[in-house]
Amino acid sequence: SILILVHHYLSQGGILLVAPFFMMNALGYSATKMGMFIAAFSAFRMVLAPVSGRLYDRYGPRMLLIFGNFLITLALFWISQMGLDLNDIGLFTGLLLASAGSAFFEPVVTSTIMASVPSSRLGTASALVALGRQTAFAVGVTIAGAVFAIRHRTYLAELTDLGVSIESANRSAIASGFSDVMFVAVVFASLAILFSSGLRNRTTRNGVFK
Repeated sequence: SILILVHHYLSQGGILLVAPFFMMNALGYSATKMGMFIAAFSAFRMVLAPVSGRLYDRYGPRMLLIFGNFLITLALFWISQMGLDLNDIGLFTGLLLASAGSAFFEPVVTSTIMASVPSSRLGTASALVALGRQTAFAVGVTIAGAVFAIRHRTYLAELTDLGVSIESANRSAIASGFSDVMFVAVVFASLAILFSSGLRNRTTRNGVFK
């Protein structure tokens, strides 16, 4: 479950770090508009998280983890294919879909980890959840930043060599670099699906799934 959690949060580094640069510098969004779009990445968590918790109590974690990771994988792949030709509705919908995936995933993986240890180890399990999440965020942002920096520089050099104006080349290079970052995120999210599919629903004597 910790491995699933880590790969899920690794996939979010590109949205957290690179998406704001893409929206403002490539798409020309204002800071306010960019903030509203980034907020969409968390919008469904408040609404769907209680629902996923109830579904977990009834059906166990496996299918919910697979479904949540599938949604965020689909959303990230969709966003990765948009480039400069995207429309506001398409990008906003993609971010909402990613938010829904996280909403189905996060309460379930936390409950799964906490239910898998005896009561005497709940504090340790809680610490592992926090450690895994924050480490994955840090590493995910680092990877996203490195991929974007390398790919942006490569695309920018290629476009300027072709005689494209520096402004147009920079916008295109940012968009292409962002797409590459999103594709890396898709790989991490896909691995989370793979690991989730290997999880089995098991119950304790108290009927709690673990």
